[in-house]
This record gives sequence, structure tokens and C-alpha cells, in this order.
Amino acid sequence: MKKLGLTIFAAAALTLPLGAQVTQAIRADIPFEFVVGNTTEPAGAYLFSNQAAEGTVLMQPLGGTGGHILVTSPYSSSTSPQGPKLVFHRYGNQYFLSRVVTTWTGRDIPMSARERETRKTTVAAARQMQTEIVLATP
Repeated sequence: MKKLGLTIFAAAALTLPLGAQVTQAIRADIPFEFVVGNTTEPAGAYLFSNQAAEGTVLMQPLGGTGGHILVTSPYSSSTSPQGPKLVFHRYGNQYFLSRVVTTWTGRDIPMSARERETRKTTVAAARQMQTEIVLATP
């Protein structure tokens, strides 16, 4: 009986790290208005945290309400993420969040219909710029 109890305890201890992932939040101070999906977000401080569901990142404004669950795809580069940072696509004076690179992973945010339309109609689309904001852990 004692051996069975030890086996159950060992099995529970081994599965604990799989189900209880530690989520580290990354703080970003974004100095400009930006678009996520089809929503425009104000400049300000945000927290980004990895979620239990594979491929999702939670973006929450600090001191505000709401937030977004970002459905992402793996970072498309063959090199490991150089982070933490946020990457934005810029067309004229519009910024679109395109990548979240953290200490745990790099995740691309798919281009929204709004960004595709902006890219198509903006004269400066041929000169798309990329803006990076280096993040700090809180």
C-alpha cells in the first residue's frame, strides 16, 4: 500500500509542471496609437502574457479595462527570437502590431483585413516601415 501511495505522489509531481505553466508578463510602453486586428488602441502601457492555449497571447492595457486575446502563429524567422520586443508595420502614420517577441517565444500576428486594405491604398505602402519597441519585464 505504501508503494502505491508513493507511485501516485510521484505521478502527480511529474505532471504538475505540465499543467501549471508559469506565465511571465511583459510590459510595453507604446508611444503611439496602433491597430490590433480591426481595433485601434490608444498609446499607453500594456501587459503581454502567454496563455495556456497554444498560440495565444493576452494583451491588456494597464490601468484600463478589457484586453485582447491575440491568436498568433509561430515566429516566421529561422533564428531564435531576439526579445523581448514588439514589432509594428507602419504605413504613413498608422501602426499595426505584427509580432510579439517575449522571453519565452516569438509569435507573429496575422495581417488583418484592415492592414491589407491600408497597405493596398496607402501611397507609402511601397515604403512600409518596421518599428520595434524593446520591452521590459515588470
